[in-house]
Amino acid sequence: MDRIAVYTAVFGGYEGLVRQPRIEGVDFLCFADRPIRAHGWEVRVVEFEEADPVRAARKRKILAHRYLSGYTTSIWMDGNYLVAGDIRGLAERALARADMAVFSHARTRSDPRDCVYDEYEAMMRMGRETGRWKDDPDVMTAQIERYRREGYPERHGLIFSAVLLRRHGRPDVVRTMERWWEELSRGSRRDQLSFDYAAWKEGLAVETIDGDLRNNPWFHMLAHHRRSYAASLLRYRLRRLLGIVRHR
Repeated sequence: MDRIAVYTAVFGGYEGLVRQPRIEGVDFLCFADRPIRAHGWEVRVVEFEEADPVRAARKRKILAHRYLSGYTTSIWMDGNYLVAGDIRGLAERALARADMAVFSHARTRSDPRDCVYDEYEAMMRMGRETGRWKDDPDVMTAQIERYRREGYPERHGLIFSAVLLRRHGRPDVVRTMERWWEELSRGSRRDQLSFDYAAWKEGLAVETIDGDLRNNPWFHMLAHHRRSYAASLLRYRLRRLLGIVRHR
């Protein structure tokens, strides 16, 4: 396998990234709107045209074929994840039968969902209960109603989009990613609402990686809030040192 790009994108005032392990044959790349502290990462400072920094980051996330032309294999990883295991081996196995591999939201222990429509209902319920909306509810509603009119089926799967493994230059992947970005551009910035629809429209075969993305042998999720993030990283490293990391 050629060199793998593990990459992320941080825009809008994000302060830094966790140090990742050195892995032979793996380059860690970060797209950012300004220089940031990122030990072990190659930071590529870029300008973006989107008014919304979240969409700007997700454009790099989705359109790997536009930004990683020097690589054939890439692993997108949200900025609050730490590589914890043999990701080269994972990529070789997961991409042996398909050009893209993902974790399924249905396999999470805390909030399993296998349907875009259930994801929409969860976003709406969260907004009504907390007053904090992940996106404009009218935009999300219009998008979901369009999917229903087009016949997109229920229980057709739901991606957990924090980690994506792709041979991003393959034509089937490129077509699907361009459609996914089109959905994100004209609809909700919640990318989990639109990936499975885009894959369905384009007929992309996607391999599902076994396990819960929040607790698995390859990636460890840290908290988003800065203080919680530091504390969760310290707890994880202590558990690794003591040999008590478990994966359910």
